[in-house]
Amino acid sequence: MKKSKRINRIFKKKIFFAVLLPLLAAVLLSASLIVFHSNKYAGDATVFSVNGEPVSKDEFLNVMSGSRANVFSYFVQKHGVKDSAKFWTTSFQGEIPIEVLKQKTLDKLKIIKTEQIVMKNNGIASDISFSGFLDNLKAENERRKKAVENKQAIYGPQQFDATGYYDILHGNRMEELKNKLADEELSSNEEEIKNAYDENKETLYKKMDSIKYEKIVLSYLDEKGNPSPDKKKMAASLAAKIKDDTNKGLKFEDIVSDYKKQDKSDVEYKELTFDESTYKTDSWTNPRLTTTLNELKNGQISDVIEENASYYIVKVLEKSMPSYKPLDEVRDQVKKQLADKKVDELIDKLVHEAKFIVNDNVYNSIS
Repeated sequence: MKKSKRINRIFKKKIFFAVLLPLLAAVLLSASLIVFHSNKYAGDATVFSVNGEPVSKDEFLNVMSGSRANVFSYFVQKHGVKDSAKFWTTSFQGEIPIEVLKQKTLDKLKIIKTEQIVMKNNGIASDISFSGFLDNLKAENERRKKAVENKQAIYGPQQFDATGYYDILHGNRMEELKNKLADEELSSNEEEIKNAYDENKETLYKKMDSIKYEKIVLSYLDEKGNPSPDKKKMAASLAAKIKDDTNKGLKFEDIVSDYKKQDKSDVEYKELTFDESTYKTDSWTNPRLTTTLNELKNGQISDVIEENASYYIVKVLEKSMPSYKPLDEVRDQVKKQLADKKVDELIDKLVHEAKFIVNDNVYNSIS
């Protein structure tokens, strides 16, 4: 059950990147996204092999299809090119898009097929051929079809295409592989965990500062809750005067009290605390204020900040000393990061050691 829930979580994350983004890219690119093909050889013809494991032409074309948008974007940014029917076969300062795309696909599939070999050796996947993948795709789409017919919830589209599901299935299997290796041959000892924690605690495990601050707020919303140009003008003028008062050393609370006596009812004083418990809400609703608080030191007063139809002036009263999440609290996270790093290093090593044989005739026929 836990494994199923974990896979579902991974699955949801990959839906957007593997399915929706390619669809969006397809809308943005028109004539440039021609269908690549090779009529000279059958779909199961081998383009290249990794330690004897073949990559078929159909698999190569499938992965290549998912990389088209990135290559097109690369040429647009580097060479300022525009979409055209001849885009893929035109040389731009010596670079031909179709050749760049094929090379990137070759490089990507060398890594993918190496990862799949490791999966196979560790019992994660019994069949790493493209025909085996297509069987998985068919089974998944059948499952989704039945779920829709039975009015059951599904994540993502009702039916997957080969490009989107290829990335999702591979990503899920890689996650399984990392978890398996982390518990077995690539497990980390206590010294490794402690060292990794110490090396990364400043950037990954540092607790957010707890900041006690006071704030003067001047709203320019009208009675209906809409920004008022007239009130904004008056609030801006008053905010400038209050800023001058704070520069003279007058206390925030006293300043607001004096102005309220003058019937400036839209001036408010608040004393608040900004910390991990408030960060999510504060950073969403008041991003400028949040940034300012993080930049100020103890005793410092901000300039006038405009945000959410209001003017703010804040002063940091107390900023806590930096502290860190204890190792026991983040141990699983540290172990996961160590495992990911070890698996990446293992794959890099295996890729460099692997025997690659390219079938030039099939590779060159793809256009």
